[in-house]
Amino acid sequence: MEELSRSDAQRQLQKANSEMTAMQQRLEGSLAGAAQQELDDLKRKLNARVQEVTAQLEAAQGKATGADKARKRLQAEVEELTAELDKVTAGNCRNVSSRIDMHTHFMTP
Repeated sequence: MEELSRSDAQRQLQKANSEMTAMQQRLEGSLAGAAQQELDDLKRKLNARVQEVTAQLEAAQGKATGADKARKRLQAEVEELTAELDKVTAGNCRNVSSRIDMHTHFMTP
């Protein structure tokens, strides 16, 4: 009787071990599947963020290019206006100089 109980207990223990191993394998498979799903989700989110930042970078580069063109155009305008101002100033200086010369010419006895 004792051998029968022992043999029955061993059989039950083997059965429990088999069930535990099967459950462990199913659990590991589920966890691996969940982990892979989580990784896939993270990859999708990261790719979306990379695309978003790339678009922002391209927009910023476009604005920088536009600003640089505007800066160059304004610099050219400033140079033109400076040249015009120099001409006008030089002309005014000549006019003032000739007026001074005329005034001093008439004033000298």
